[in-house]
Amino acid sequence: MTRTQSSLAVVAIMAAILAGSASAADSGWYVGAGGGWSQARGGAAAIDPNIAAEGAVTSLHDKDAAWQLYGGYQFNPNFALEGGYVNLGKFSVSHTVTGGTEYDEVKPECWHLSAVGILPLGKNFSLLGKAGVCAWNDHPGQRVPAGFVEPAPVPAPVPLGSSGTDLTYGLGAQYDFSPNWGMRAGWDRFPNVIHHHNAVDLFSASVNYKF
Repeated sequence: MTRTQSSLAVVAIMAAILAGSASAADSGWYVGAGGGWSQARGGAAAIDPNIAAEGAVTSLHDKDAAWQLYGGYQFNPNFALEGGYVNLGKFSVSHTVTGGTEYDEVKPECWHLSAVGILPLGKNFSLLGKAGVCAWNDHPGQRVPAGFVEPAPVPAPVPLGSSGTDLTYGLGAQYDFSPNWGMRAGWDRFPNVIHHHNAVDLFSASVNYKF
């Protein structure tokens, strides 16, 4: 069994256990949306190892705005199962050489399914812990070959685009303004979502609505 299959099995088993312990007073569907900023880990080599290996990097953009949509079902005061979409922004690197500039970018995104542990602290505050699986694509951009000033983009000499499924996890806190409305702040890590090797961290704030 692969790591991805094992992760899916764990999430499924947890969902079955939680479903059996649900109560009407503590359970319910919810949706949420939010935004924040993301950071690619690993520097220029994470985005394009070809450019990083060629010499001094002229420009590195490894932070960007990010946003997310999610929904889930809370089974009891301590557990929920949640799925959603995360757009992690755009990261780029460039290297100016005689007669031109080399450029590459990635725009990772993720569809995820996660088990959420909830620790109520009283006065409508809770701590959150998440772990699950993420189906991702890094959507590589184009690269301008050296020796040209502003030509039409062409594919990179070494293909860097990739997609896959990997783990995701995070920590956060939530404050419920009312039985229906709440707000979250959190950190999430998405390992290997850039070329199967490099992680992106997401720092976000979101608003939830519970039905």
